[in-house]
Amino acid sequence: MSILSKIFVVLVTILSVALVAMVVPFVAKTEMLREQLRELEGDKQVADYTAASRQQEVNLLRQGESERNSRLTAESLVLKNQITELATQVGKADADARSAREQSGRLQSDLSRLVAAEQQHADINKSLSDELTLRRKELVTQQTKNIQLADANNSLQAERETLDRQVRRFAEQITLQEDEIAKLEKTLSRVPADIRNQLAKGEDEVTTSATFEPETPIRGLVNKVQKVDDSVFIEISVGVNDGVTKNMKFLVHRGNKFLGTLVITAVDAKAAAGKMQFAQEDVVAGDAVLAGGF
Repeated sequence: MSILSKIFVVLVTILSVALVAMVVPFVAKTEMLREQLRELEGDKQVADYTAASRQQEVNLLRQGESERNSRLTAESLVLKNQITELATQVGKADADARSAREQSGRLQSDLSRLVAAEQQHADINKSLSDELTLRRKELVTQQTKNIQLADANNSLQAERETLDRQVRRFAEQITLQEDEIAKLEKTLSRVPADIRNQLAKGEDEVTTSATFEPETPIRGLVNKVQKVDDSVFIEISVGVNDGVTKNMKFLVHRGNKFLGTLVITAVDAKAAAGKMQFAQEDVVAGDAVLAGGF
């Protein structure tokens, strides 16, 4: 065998071994690739199913999106209309705002004038208030004077009423005295001449000195009453010790009721007697007498 044959054999052997080494992995890889292919086909089927499902979902989403777009388009139209209306309202509001600003300017001007007028009125009110305060003080002074004058008037009125009552009482006393004098003259006309002379003598004693009243009041009571014809003689419970003297004049009264007047003709230490000048009513024991203090 030649060297070339040997080399050829060796090369064939080497190539065979190399081919076997290459074929075995190729076959094994082919099976693996087939298995992978089957797995990929299964994955492809799953992917196709998933794609179909996703496509269906996409279709549903497209349909929903289309409806949503339609709805949004309608809402957009409504919003555009509202925007247009709002723009109109905004324009109107702007016009109202301008009018309000103009009116505010006028009101501000009016307010300025009112403030000035108010200040003027405040000054006038202050002046009037000061004058009113002065007038009130003058009125209070005048009222005080009026009250004083009213008090004085009331006092004078009371004094006048007291004097009127005294005048009426004295007028009544004068009338009663005139009646008493007429009665005495009538009585004297029936008395004998000698007794009349004695009475005239006693009356002369009384009339020679005028009756009077003491400065300080003297009070007493009627002890006895004696009537002689139309004349009334009275004994009272006060005498010289009490300051009683002849010709002293007493008023006879019963409480607040005036009964008549008494002129003292005889005086003792603790008693006195006199003759009634005139009497409105009958005097009885226990009636009161008063001299002075009226």
